[in-house]
Amino acid sequence: MKAQGGFGLVAAGSAAALAGAFIGTRLLKKITMDTIHKIVGILLIFLALALGTGLI
Repeated sequence: MKAQGGFGLVAAGSAAALAGAFIGTRLLKKITMDTIHKIVGILLIFLALALGTGLI
């Protein structure tokens, strides 16, 4: 496992997933699906602009 990234990478990924799930369940009670659709749409526009301008 050490040659493919090691235990630290797996631990960091697991901790980020756990933190994301915990925060997500807290926010899900306060945010409506309409708000999520708007946020995803805005992020997709920013991603398209970044791709179009060559930033990523």
